[in-house]
Amino acid sequence: MKTQSIIKFLSLFIIALIISCEQKEEKNHTIFDTKKFSKKSITEDLDQYVNFIKQTHPRIAYTADTQLLATTVLDIRKKIKDSMQANEVWDLFASLNPIFNDAHIGLIGPETMYQEYLSQGGTKLPFSIKVKAGEIYIDQVSALDGFKYRNYRILSINGLDSSDILSSLLPKMRGESNSLRELILSRRFPVFYTMYYGEHKTHELELMDEQQDIVHITINSNNLEDTGSQGPKEEHYDYEKINDSIAYLKIASFEVENKDIFKLFLDDSFNDIHSNRISNLILDIGENGGGARDLSDLLLDYLTTVRYTPTSKVEARVTDENKSMIPGAKVGDVVTVPYPNWVQPKNEVPFFKGDVYVLVSEESYSQAIVFATIVQDFNLGKIVGEETAGKANQTGQVQRISLDHTSFTVYCPIYIFHRAKVVDGNRGVIPDIEVPYSEAKEKTMSLIGKK
Repeated sequence: MKTQSIIKFLSLFIIALIISCEQKEEKNHTIFDTKKFSKKSITEDLDQYVNFIKQTHPRIAYTADTQLLATTVLDIRKKIKDSMQANEVWDLFASLNPIFNDAHIGLIGPETMYQEYLSQGGTKLPFSIKVKAGEIYIDQVSALDGFKYRNYRILSINGLDSSDILSSLLPKMRGESNSLRELILSRRFPVFYTMYYGEHKTHELELMDEQQDIVHITINSNNLEDTGSQGPKEEHYDYEKINDSIAYLKIASFEVENKDIFKLFLDDSFNDIHSNRISNLILDIGENGGGARDLSDLLLDYLTTVRYTPTSKVEARVTDENKSMIPGAKVGDVVTVPYPNWVQPKNEVPFFKGDVYVLVSEESYSQAIVFATIVQDFNLGKIVGEETAGKANQTGQVQRISLDHTSFTVYCPIYIFHRAKVVDGNRGVIPDIEVPYSEAKEKTMSLIGKK
């Protein structure tokens, strides 16, 4: 009798174990771990990568530790082996990204391979995130009330602790600072997560809300509605009339695809500012990762009637495309030439005649930095906040190649632009009033109140 009970117990236990295993959702293999490359192909791609940087950048030592760079390349060569998976190769090559110390240089996410994965029926990640100060937060969840869980902290994804995810991904991102690398990871998280952790049809998220309560949600990728990476484009811009004398504009992007939305936003905002006779304007570019000069010039049309230039000179790598602009130079040369690039504002819009305050942070980058230097160099307003992580003398005119075997994309600029006024452009934009970015808005309002 006892033997029969034991057999029955073991049978039930085995059945339960089988059911549990069947119910546990395993990750599906993707092109990132099924596509493999030979040692010869990987070595050739590494050579192509390194040579492209050497032959394209005007002065790589401007941002990179060249000795560490050379040592790391040698270390990568030693780690190359036959039949490596695509995600292993990307992870290996991406070790160079933080050494370049410039978000305009290095290996970007495997976008071509990711698009191939999607074309083969792969599913998109059904939520978008933001990484901030070493934590991951929900931005938007598709098919689950959209923004209901926004700003909830993610403790784990499919049982994997968020800190482990960040420790794997963040050191492979491009950028001059941890905050910039967090920004890049936030924007392309679906690509990196899928590459490292495979495809999941359902996602178990453990969250913590603002009251420190634990919340568990399950998201099915089959119910996906595209969340984008940062929510609707309109959310890049915000206008607030704080009181009778102060208006606040948050401008979180100069991306060219937002141009029509941005122009409409500026028209509406400055018409309201003009009609209400606002005398103090706070422009917040603390979360602006850059974009196109066309958009920052649109904003400057409202702020000045005097011509301005973002640059005084440029260090340039001579290419087929720019050699006609540099008489006597041949392709491959590196030259430093005067490069004032004057712009006359169109002023076809209601011009703002009051005091301007521009808020910046470590995350203000690329064209946002250029905009801040113009404001500072031509006395168009006061800069308030934190020194930018990116240098005031920005690199630009980014070139790109696809590596022959892996198809991974590499970025590298051909210019170092020197700001208009002769100051220390090898540092970030140094605010006229230095305060933590989180306090910059309140500090500016306080200063205005004391005038």
